Amino acid sequence: MALILNESVNYTQISNAPVMRCTGKFTGTPQQWNVMIALLPIALTGAFCSLINLLVFKKWKNKQPFLYFHVSLSVAEGLYLLLQTVPTFARLLDTGHTQFWPYILGVAATYYGALLYNVHIVCISIDRWISVDFATFYRNRIGKRAILTVIAGAWFYCTLFTTVLFTVLEQFIMVPCNSVAFFAYPKIWFPVYVEGSLVFTVFVVAVTQARLIYVAVQGKLRIFRNRKVHSLSVNGETVGNAATDTRNQTAEAKRTKALLAVMTKTVLTGSIIVVIAVLCQIPMAILRWTRQSQTSAYAFFVLVFHGQHILPLFVYLTFYPQYRCAVRSIADIRKLLQ
Repeated sequence: MALILNESVNYTQISNAPVMRCTGKFTGTPQQWNVMIALLPIALTGAFCSLINLLVFKKWKNKQPFLYFHVSLSVAEGLYLLLQTVPTFARLLDTGHTQFWPYILGVAATYYGALLYNVHIVCISIDRWISVDFATFYRNRIGKRAILTVIAGAWFYCTLFTTVLFTVLEQFIMVPCNSVAFFAYPKIWFPVYVEGSLVFTVFVVAVTQARLIYVAVQGKLRIFRNRKVHSLSVNGETVGNAATDTRNQTAEAKRTKALLAVMTKTVLTGSIIVVIAVLCQIPMAILRWTRQSQTSAYAFFVLVFHGQHILPLFVYLTFYPQYRCAVRSIADIRKLLQ
């Protein structure tokens, strides 16, 4: 929450910053306090939903390999949301700020969670695009092992980067009495890296989703044109080459329908999740860039951003029949145990 609740830091004016550690009560604005308290139930609810997702995915038999991205995303979301509650609980239970590790953990978790979350969003977007545009290559070369390797690489990179960063630069984590804890590293490369990572994520999602939408629209148009041609060639009026063309167009329409069915089954859910994830981050980024991170609008989008972590559960329930079957099987087991 340090990144999203604190006002924009002037990194160019901070050099060799001393450790700022509050030893009194929190004296921040009521808005900051209210947002921190409001985030507690949202974060805990999101973590609970992530736990449900993990239990259902575990029960889901014969999962397609790409679903392991969603399993890993659920782990990342649950971990991030739980760690986000630590500083707030510390403010509530340790009003004198006798311990600083919860705030250090909270600041590190903010950057770690944001990085890990966006890496997963990029992976899901690229994976679904490759599965459509390079379907043969994807079926033959991209399996469970390859996807688990990518996931392991993502966790290793994010964990290593964040651990080294906040171990070496721990003195730049500020815990003031009148604000939430924040990271005030003076070098310009860090904010450029943070915001640049978000811009890269938005770019990848926009390009891949635009391509998927284009493929879907082109497929629908081909089916529509085939129906129109077929309606003109009924009652045995098409012969010779015309009949052959009609059969070819019918076969093409069947292939197109099969492709669209696969996209609806395997691509749509991921697209909804990644698009929502990006759309919830863009308003906060714009307000940060325009130095408006202390406004009510920014506080609202902070709550929206954390609340969207609850949505994947309902997206899975809506678009994955196998997910619903796994939920029902878990419910049946509970009935047997009662």
